[in-house]
Amino acid sequence: MLAFIEHLPLFYGIIAVCFVIGFLLRITKLYPGEAEPLALDLSAVAIALVYAALARVSSASGWQYLLIFSSSMIILPHIIYIAAEK
Repeated sequence: MLAFIEHLPLFYGIIAVCFVIGFLLRITKLYPGEAEPLALDLSAVAIALVYAALARVSSASGWQYLLIFSSSMIILPHIIYIAAEK
């Protein structure tokens, strides 16, 4: 677990890159999933980058566990959109 916490900013950076790739696939109409607003992916990228910055800053304190347990906030815009659609 400690090795994971040491690389927490990298983990959130990878998540942000994955959403950027999804965003680019949506723009080029190559995304295999259902059509969703581009703002969803951009908001997920922004939240993931904020988490990466917070993980970098909070490395000296015990806030890493709070970040890990609240990481679902990154996909929250997608969940709200899907719930509102149904």
